[in-house]
Amino acid sequence: MQSNSSFVLRYIHEKYILMPICTNNASNDPILLNDVAASIWESAPFHQNREELLAKIAQEYELTKGSAEIAAVDSFISQMVDIGLLLEQSEEI
Repeated sequence: MQSNSSFVLRYIHEKYILMPICTNNASNDPILLNDVAASIWESAPFHQNREELLAKIAQEYELTKGSAEIAAVDSFISQMVDIGLLLEQSEEI
């Protein structure tokens, strides 16, 4: 996985914000992230695929396999990929 290099993550006034640094297809507006979403963003470049990323987040937040919480995280990772915030290794930025 890769984080879209058109964004940088900033921590401002106790909030995580993805700031676009150039025009891109995902969003040209700042995106507010919660702690879990920020962890996903920061962890993505260290994992080959979304299954590894999901396993890392599940371990970090002690999520039980098959739980509603892990399903929500999995769905969110998919959404981040669908809109172009996270990229599969074969995709180009």
